[in-house]
Amino acid sequence: MSYAGPFNAMVIADGDGYPDLNEFTSAARTELRSLLAASA
Repeated sequence: MSYAGPFNAMVIADGDGYPDLNEFTSAARTELRSLLAASA
């Protein structure tokens, strides 16, 4: 797969309804950084 241009991801969540929100955002951030490193 080839992609040129910006990549945007947005997550909207209710912190009260999803108590593990910090864990999710931390894992997502780690995975996105891994993708960025692999593409460099």
